Amino acid sequence: MIDQLKKSDWGLCDDESRKEFTSVFDKFSNELREALKSINSNIQLEAYPEQYEPQIKQLLDNGNAKGNEINTMIDKFQNLFEKWSTQIQAALDQPDTGARDNKDAGPKDEIDYWKQKMRRLTGIAEQLRSKNCRVVRACLSAYKDASTEQGGARPKDSITLATSKWLGLDLRITEQLNEAKDNVKYL
Repeated sequence: MIDQLKKSDWGLCDDESRKEFTSVFDKFSNELREALKSINSNIQLEAYPEQYEPQIKQLLDNGNAKGNEINTMIDKFQNLFEKWSTQIQAALDQPDTGARDNKDAGPKDEIDYWKQKMRRLTGIAEQLRSKNCRVVRACLSAYKDASTEQGGARPKDSITLATSKWLGLDLRITEQLNEAKDNVKYL
C-alpha cells in the first residue's frame, strides 16, 4: 500500500527517509498480521453463565454455601473448570511444528517460532487472569472453604482435585511462557 503512493504524495521527503519509513511500516504490518493470526488461532475459554451473578455475589460476599441454586451453580462451574482444563492441556500438549523442524531453517525462523509460542502462551495466560476465570475459581474455592466450615456432606475432593490440576496448568504455562520470553529476548 505504501509502495503504491506516487513520488508527489511524499512531499518534501527524501528517498532515504521514504525507504526507512516503508521498511518500518512493513515490519510493523507483518508483526500486526502475526499477532492477529495468533489471536485467531488461540483457544477461547467459555464464559460462565451470567444468570448466576446473584449466587456468585452471595457466595463470595457472605460465604454462604447453602441452597440448591448454589449447588447447581457449583456443578456448572466445576464442569466449566474441567472443560477449560482440558482445552488448556490440549493446547499445551499440542506439538510445536513449523519452520523450526525444517533443517534449512535459520535464526529468523527460530526467533519467529519463539515469538509465535510466546504470543500463544500469552493469550492463554491473559485468559487465566480474566474476570471470567477468576470468578469461577474464587467461587469453587469459597464453596469448598464454606462447606468445610459448615460440615457439609458434599464431597469437596473433586473441587480440590480440579483446583490443584488448575494450579499445575498455571505453573506449566508460566514456565513455558518465561522460556519463550527468554528465548525471544536473547535471540
